Amino acid sequence: MRGVTATFWKAHAQSIWLWILILGIGPILSLIYARSIDDVIFSEHRDFGVFWTASTLLWRGEVLQLFDPAAFKAALTQVMGPDFPYLPFPYPPHSLFVLGPLSLLPYLLSLSLWLALTFGAMALALWQRLAQRRAMVLGLLLCPASAVNMAGGQNGFLSAALLGAGLLCLERRQILAGLCIGFLSYKPQLGLLLPFLLIAGGYWRAFITAGATVTVLVLLSALSFGPETWLFYLTKSGPYQAEIAQHWTGRFQFMSPTYFMAGRLLALPLPLAWALQITASLLASVGAIWAFRQPASHALKAAIAMVAVFLVSPYALTYDLTIVSAAILLAFSVFSPKWWEYAVFLVVWLLPAFTLPADMPIGPLLISMLFLVLLRRVILMRNTATAAT
Repeated sequence: MRGVTATFWKAHAQSIWLWILILGIGPILSLIYARSIDDVIFSEHRDFGVFWTASTLLWRGEVLQLFDPAAFKAALTQVMGPDFPYLPFPYPPHSLFVLGPLSLLPYLLSLSLWLALTFGAMALALWQRLAQRRAMVLGLLLCPASAVNMAGGQNGFLSAALLGAGLLCLERRQILAGLCIGFLSYKPQLGLLLPFLLIAGGYWRAFITAGATVTVLVLLSALSFGPETWLFYLTKSGPYQAEIAQHWTGRFQFMSPTYFMAGRLLALPLPLAWALQITASLLASVGAIWAFRQPASHALKAAIAMVAVFLVSPYALTYDLTIVSAAILLAFSVFSPKWWEYAVFLVVWLLPAFTLPADMPIGPLLISMLFLVLLRRVILMRNTATAAT
């Protein structure tokens, strides 16, 4: 009996661990997170109200209020009601090409379609590269990062879709990859590393397409909404977002598992917190750029890039961890992890469901452990390829 059990475990270990990871503990913690929200429609987490207000102001012809923090605060109260908590609008003008249609439908219907369509886009972007597609997509829907994103009506699914598609299409469809990466510029902090990865991999068509896409989006938004929107974004909204990122406290800090925010939670002076983030960003960038030049699975290199993109950004929140969760599923599809690699996958998969104490902001360290696990696999693949030649 023991021999039969050992044989069964060896043959099915990956599937068993996969189901435990993505269809076991994760949904339970996701449910706990969702039940912690006081008001399931209009709670302090309901960031979708910001998108809805942006769309409303666009159709009213009051788009400049989006990029004036004081005016947007008043507009948010007027559109969403006096009890709605203040949340900023941190996005550049061309984000309105995506957000513009949202207020054309009733609020709850618009919210539901937003989440369904962006999740569908993310699943479609990953589908061909996943090993156990239905199970993994279901797990991604039920995982803590998705729960956080859905609870806030946020854009984590959209970011993961654009980044995942952009990276995975590089092998065969560079033009499409460049378009996806260009559209990801609606969240500029997620694109800091990508030009260097495209250059390192020799993906010049994607590089040129991405640059052209960003240029066209900027010009079209200036023509459509007025050049003043960009002036306000650069002189008012942008500096205000920097102020928020550096000095806001409370739940915002706990929901930002970056090295910069870890430094702030540990009460480091601002220059030291930035030094910590810059050091981590450089190390992650070097590792990802090196990986992109190695003879390894492209899906694995894409997963490394997705984790690195998160580590490089000083401003990323728990709903953005949908990107990291997607990277874990790509890694699962490339190799059979060892037990300690499973452990790393598990803690990072569950990370969005936890609020860590202020004196123990280990979120970025856990994500860095995942990055090193994936980097080690690239090294093993490179050594195997070298030995074969």
